[in-house]
Amino acid sequence: MRLVLVKAEEIWHLGTTPAWMARFQSEIRVRDAEKARFMVLHPLLALPRAMVPERPDSLAAPDTPYLLARMIHALLTTESR
Repeated sequence: MRLVLVKAEEIWHLGTTPAWMARFQSEIRVRDAEKARFMVLHPLLALPRAMVPERPDSLAAPDTPYLLARMIHALLTTESR
């Protein structure tokens, strides 16, 4: 297996992550927006890579996008302590 290192910011940071942050700005409750972007971006990049060797069927399951969306929504809309 080959591990390819990529700069995550070049892939998602310029498009998807800022779009989510803007779209749900009124619901976001985190204090540190930059940390929140990091916490959203990196699991989205790592999770598929982790799922493929162990649970490849789960990656293509119909409920996976819904579960990922719930994870991101909870991360962004739950008050920081």
